[in-house]
Amino acid sequence: MGSLAAVLNVPERARILHQAGLRLVLAAPARATPETLPAEWEAFLAKAPARPRVVFTYVELARDLGKDPDPARGELFRGLARHLAWPRGSIAFVPCLCPSTNRPAPDLFRLCIERLNPDCVACFGAEAVAAARAAADGLSTPPRLIPLPDPAELLALSEPERAALLEPLRA
Repeated sequence: MGSLAAVLNVPERARILHQAGLRLVLAAPARATPETLPAEWEAFLAKAPARPRVVFTYVELARDLGKDPDPARGELFRGLARHLAWPRGSIAFVPCLCPSTNRPAPDLFRLCIERLNPDCVACFGAEAVAAARAAADGLSTPPRLIPLPDPAELLALSEPERAALLEPLRA
């Protein structure tokens, strides 16, 4: 079988694999996590309250916070905030996609969530849910993720239907 000394130099979590005959494991390269946020992300956080109760995110949010906001979505989210009737500073808006590439940026989103430390993240749409889940994986105590319909779907609903969908945020 060989020397027991060889097994003693193997980490405990890999010993069973070593005993089964596996001698080489290629690890995935470590991801470099940014320590600071790019200026565009710092600008988003500058608009956010210091300790919000909830973070709202959706795919088009970076555009809505930038130079080309959609008035219908803006009114939709103002209406949702009015319906919740929480004190000012309870809701922060943080994009789940990088504004310059329009692709998920889990490390940057994670840094924003770490800084804001909300109780939950309301994810509007399946892409936002996926992006938030990827970001939450690296957090020691991730916030509760609340999947909600895409803003386009919400716009097609009546006010009472939208209100009913917000109930998980009140819990």
